[in-house]
Amino acid sequence: MRPNKWHAYWAALAAAMLAVNLWRNRRKYHAESWLWCMGKSLADTSLVCLLAIFCPPLLIAYSVLWLVQFVSDEPIWRTTFSVLAGITLAAVGGWSGFRKQVDDAIETLRR
Repeated sequence: MRPNKWHAYWAALAAAMLAVNLWRNRRKYHAESWLWCMGKSLADTSLVCLLAIFCPPLLIAYSVLWLVQFVSDEPIWRTTFSVLAGITLAAVGGWSGFRKQVDDAIETLRR
């Protein structure tokens, strides 16, 4: 398969995510070695990329868990925020999947 512009886009996005993870891990775990931080960053980036490719609902759950850390410690606010964020992210992800199916169907009809 010949690479196209989307392959370059996804590779650049993964490289940027790896760079941000490495920067964050170097700041957070300054006592650890550079190689350890690189390994952790590579594992984190791989996990997110594989979830995005193979299981978007788990990526949504992972994102909600990350986002809820910034909400107040009261359980009612955390629960409400988690439900609303999950529904919102699932709707956005579902719409993009639905949009791709519609585009594929239109392309099939044009042939």
